[in-house]
Parts: sequence; structure tokens; C-alpha cells
Amino acid sequence: MKYVKNIMIVLMIGLFVSGTAFAADKTGGLTVEAASGGLGDTVSMGITLDDDEGAVAGLAFTLTYDSTALIFAGLEAVDVQPLANPEGLSDSDVETGTLYYQYNDVTAGEVLIAAASASAVADGTVLKVKFTVADDAEAKDYDIGIKKSTISNAAAGYNTPTEIDPLVGLPEGDEFKESDLNDGKLTVSAYPKGD
Repeated sequence: MKYVKNIMIVLMIGLFVSGTAFAADKTGGLTVEAASGGLGDTVSMGITLDDDEGAVAGLAFTLTYDSTALIFAGLEAVDVQPLANPEGLSDSDVETGTLYYQYNDVTAGEVLIAAASASAVADGTVLKVKFTVADDAEAKDYDIGIKKSTISNAAAGYNTPTEIDPLVGLPEGDEFKESDLNDGKLTVSAYPKGD
């Protein structure tokens, strides 16, 4: 149970004050699912994990979007729990198989997301991100990008900007040297909300 606290502390220090680089032979992927909506709609888009090995226990990635047309509206739970203070968790507070997450949307057009579990995260949709379409958005496809998060935190040993691997393995030594990151599209129609 202390593993989830430790991994969240490492991920959160880097992501929210500004991971380490893991190198081994595992590969996996994250994909932003496509979605559509009209002007003023709040649209939910799944973030899916592809991990045939069953070895992923932590995620750290950044979503990018057009902030002139889309407004970040939060994350939805898919067997996940929001986590405000990973250092304050007791062992009894951590449920095996539950994915705990935090996000940072301070920069317009970017959302940094970190999540961890005390056991392997199941393949499929692990998180759902929500965007509200602006009332004056242009009707077209908008890219929702997914990329490695970059941190810069001298107090944590990151004196220069450092990319964090998006997938973190279980403590038995499963680590990821490659992660396929697949962007999504949010298709906006010209119809106003409710039509």
C-alpha cells in the first residue's frame, strides 16, 4: 500500500510544482478517444490504456487542446478516486485496484495528469476528460493532443526541464521504454446546445 503513496508523491512533486526516466523493455500506449458535440455542450472523452502485459501502475501525461474553442471541465471517474494529499494517506485509505489521480490545468490549453494504483491498471478506459465547447467555437475537428509531461523542479533534482515517461511499471521491475501516445479529435457541430 505504501507503493501507491510513494509513486503519487514522485509524480505529483514533479507535475505540480513546475518520474524519473525508466528504461526497460516494456511497451504500452495511451489513446484519447474521439468524441463530438455542439456549441455549449460538455463532452466526455475517454483516455484508454493499452497494456497487454498488465504491468502499468502509474500514468503521467499532458493533454493539449485549443483553449479558444474548448474549456477544460474536469475528469470523470472510471474506478478512480481524486487525491488531494498523497502524503496524508494511511495504508487503510489505499484500496488495491483503485486508480488515484490529480490534474493541473493552470496553463491554458494544457492539462497535466498523474495517476497511480497499488496494483496493475486494467486495459481499457482509465480516465475520462471533459471539455465544454465554447458558444462561439468554429464547427470543425479539434485535436486533443497527448504527450509526455515535462517538469522542472530544482528542489526535486530536476534542474533542467525533464520529460517523464507516461507509463510507470509495477515494483517487480516492469518498466516502460516506449509508450505509444495517440491524439484524439473532438468534432464540433454548428448546432447549439440542446438541438
